[in-house]
Amino acid sequence: MVAHTRRSIYVIAVAVFLAACAAEEASARISREQALGQAMSDFQKRDYKNAVGWFSKTIWYCIEEKAKNGWPMEQKDYEMGAKAYLYRGMSYVELKQGDKAKLDFEQAERISEGMPRVRVEIGNGYVRAGFYDDAVRILKGTVEGEPEDGQAHYYLSRAYYKKRNYASAWEHLKKARANGIPSESLLALLRKAAPELE
Repeated sequence: MVAHTRRSIYVIAVAVFLAACAAEEASARISREQALGQAMSDFQKRDYKNAVGWFSKTIWYCIEEKAKNGWPMEQKDYEMGAKAYLYRGMSYVELKQGDKAKLDFEQAERISEGMPRVRVEIGNGYVRAGFYDDAVRILKGTVEGEPEDGQAHYYLSRAYYKKRNYASAWEHLKKARANGIPSESLLALLRKAAPELE
């Protein structure tokens, strides 16, 4: 009887200890919103190494942890996850890690259906990383659905310019300018490269 009682006390003590550890971990864990906020703060300060870490935490909280545990995904998880993948990719661009950037842009693209602003910025990311065909593909889809999105036309014009498709670059630059994006620097580049198309 004494051995049985000691065993019960031990089992209870272990359970209490594990519960205390879980409670401490839960109180120490930051929210997905806090992780994304810190990541964006570091990104804006151009502290890209730290930003990558915080974006990774956000991705874990919003996407990976839920997938691993079979938990249901909410729309906010997709929105925050897409933003975290996008800006982690942008951080990798700044850290000169283009292959990692491309993987993150692809992940952001995969979960950002119905988020045109995010998709425009993914296109910008592809342009900045030098993946012009990917930029054209996603941005063409965006401007088909959002024909008055001047920013999308501008990034598409940049992608075409980089591909030396000056006719398409001019076409989308004109649409960008018609929709409020001044883009003087790209205008000057195109006037120099293909003035006859203006």
